[in-house]
Amino acid sequence: MKFFIIALIATLTFQSLPSREVNDEWESLLDTELTNWENYLSFRHKLGYNGKVPKDSKGVEIAPIGYNKDEFGVFTMLDEPAGPVLRVSGEIYGSIFTKKILQKLSLKVASEMGDNQI
Repeated sequence: MKFFIIALIATLTFQSLPSREVNDEWESLLDTELTNWENYLSFRHKLGYNGKVPKDSKGVEIAPIGYNKDEFGVFTMLDEPAGPVLRVSGEIYGSIFTKKILQKLSLKVASEMGDNQI
């Protein structure tokens, strides 16, 4: 009887452990509408930018553009033969981040700089 109880506890414990299966299926986070992403835009680039919040002609701080207001096309997708490419114009300071919380991430990155660099 003692052996049966130990075996039952061991079986229940093993079955309640999370699965350790590895999912090797590739999930692309890039699509034409960037539906898996959020973005934040702060300020347009100005010559002589010193890293501080820019001010208008009256000396009042200019508010950042904000979250998910990329009406300027700072972050866009290009459909290239090698696969989807995220294009960042660089005209406005900003960031892009996933909507999903990712636990295991394999990131493939290729970078090119255009002719219109500041």
